[in-house]
Amino acid sequence: MTSETIWTIVGTVAALLTSFGFVPQVIKMWRSNSVGDVSPVTFYQFTVGVILWALYGLSRKDPVVVAANGFTLLTLIAALVLYHKSRMATAKTLVHHTFRSSLAIGADALVTMRETARGLLLGIAHTGGDVASVARGIIDGAIAGAKGAGMKTRTVASAAATGVVEAAVDVGPEAVRIVSGEFIRRASRTGGDLPTIARETVEKAIHRAKAAGADAQAVAAKAAAGALEAARQVSRPVADAVRDALGDELAGIRLDLERSAA
Repeated sequence: MTSETIWTIVGTVAALLTSFGFVPQVIKMWRSNSVGDVSPVTFYQFTVGVILWALYGLSRKDPVVVAANGFTLLTLIAALVLYHKSRMATAKTLVHHTFRSSLAIGADALVTMRETARGLLLGIAHTGGDVASVARGIIDGAIAGAKGAGMKTRTVASAAATGVVEAAVDVGPEAVRIVSGEFIRRASRTGGDLPTIARETVEKAIHRAKAAGADAQAVAAKAAAGALEAARQVSRPVADAVRDALGDELAGIRLDLERSAA
């Protein structure tokens, strides 16, 4: 056996070990439906790494490197999908059960919904979690809770949205942009009134910014930008309708929509 053959075997074994390295983690996430101890940063870091390795393999025409990293990339993509789905499902379940519990003990359900949504998003944002998925899960949980209690879904969802927006403002303008866009994307899938939701979201953000002593102009710009970005992904007419609904000024703050859309 030549030295070249030996090193080929070593390389192949190493490739197999690294390729299947994340498979146990993915299986555990899928079976337990839990990602509490998983850092998404690790997955993103490895994803970039294996893409670069695969490109390197292509440039060197090395099938072992390409195949190994191609399989690893598929594993990492599966892990990321499971991570985001689990985060959203956890948020939905927590909000739903908290809402039902508040009703059972006679507490103000809308205040409880607002504070639960705010606290949950703040916690996720400060730990580097997926703000968009959690925001979507919170709204889904609020609607599920409202339906189960025979309450108006719009009222309960609005309370949850207020909490989410307040938390986003406290985190920073970029979080506001993410949340605003996610509200529009979710509404487009569920047949919601996108222009109204966009306007209400920006208004909520402005009110929170003023109350918290934040830069209301910057917050409003980010909220409007997020809504417009998401609306353009739906269609041009929807984007035009959202732009018209936002107008030139909201809650005493002038909106530079051309700048926000840039």
